[in-house]
Amino acid sequence: MKTFSLFQLCICSFVGIAVLVACDNNNETPQPSPVTSAGNCPLVLNQGNFYDHIASSIGMIDNSSQTFTDSLFFKANQILPGNTLQDGIAYGSNLYVIAYESNVLFVLDRHTLQLKRQLTVNAPRDIIADNGYVYISNYDGYVTRMDTLMNQSVVQLPVGPNPEEMTIANNTLYVTISDGMNYANNYNDGKQVAKINTTSFTVEKFIPVGINPTRIASDKYGNVFVISMGDYYTLPPMLTLITSDDDTTNIAPASMMAIKEDTLYAIYNETDWNTYQSHNTIFTVNARTLNMNPGEDMQCPQWPLSIAADPKSDYLYITADANGTYGASYSTAGYVYVYNSAGILLYNCQAGVHPVQLVFR
Repeated sequence: MKTFSLFQLCICSFVGIAVLVACDNNNETPQPSPVTSAGNCPLVLNQGNFYDHIASSIGMIDNSSQTFTDSLFFKANQILPGNTLQDGIAYGSNLYVIAYESNVLFVLDRHTLQLKRQLTVNAPRDIIADNGYVYISNYDGYVTRMDTLMNQSVVQLPVGPNPEEMTIANNTLYVTISDGMNYANNYNDGKQVAKINTTSFTVEKFIPVGINPTRIASDKYGNVFVISMGDYYTLPPMLTLITSDDDTTNIAPASMMAIKEDTLYAIYNETDWNTYQSHNTIFTVNARTLNMNPGEDMQCPQWPLSIAADPKSDYLYITADANGTYGASYSTAGYVYVYNSAGILLYNCQAGVHPVQLVFR
């Protein structure tokens, strides 16, 4: 079985932030150069800090010049992109971006980020698109479906309390039902994934999984992977496989994941809440054979926010607040760490405040 090398995540510090920020590469600072939308330039959604009145922003990483440019949405539209950007997806000629606190869906030009349309959506948490439709999970218990031409009525489907991430596999929409606001009652009405027929837009069944399912992704073989976050104290987060026959198998503890081709990359962040010390294990799962590379203890940002794999290149990304340590400020610039597919750290960049999501165009 071909496996990918496990890798160490090196935390590198650097000083200074501007609209265009040079990145650290083995202590050599490349000269900034103009950033374009061509090449390997993923967008970074920065949530900002709602309570400190720091608005969200959209920035971009240019891997050719190893630079980061922030505030692209504002430059294109002369308005701020709301509060608490949550997720985004490029589909067709558009880029769809949702902001949770502002209850808004932005429809942007995929390349220029110029605003085409702005729609009100209630407490949006996740967004995906397929077969001419955009789907949005709403934290109030619904999934919203709308035509990408925005000329047909919007349909809302009740799915259960506090739905989170979604994925499409086997011509089916899978939605994690977390019941995340009901933590005092052990997430009693969550613990399941809603399986939705995309043709009839009806719930076919609920698939039982672990406590507080939040993250979900699928591969080209029709396998669906779910991470149930547990109770953040005694029950660890768990990565579970759902097959096309709706069978479930627990794989290993995991906190976040990304899938590319035949490989699922996962991070398990384990914290001792008595000392506030944590370590991270990174492992891979072969999506074709479902064999797992067990992984090992890693030196990585103590509190990673997300992991993403570029579908069109060999780049992997991990985001973190400030320098990724416990107690890091949620009101200062975060970081993006950039690796090749073998897990070798190429460079890191300061990003916006609380960088939570990468969007590939």
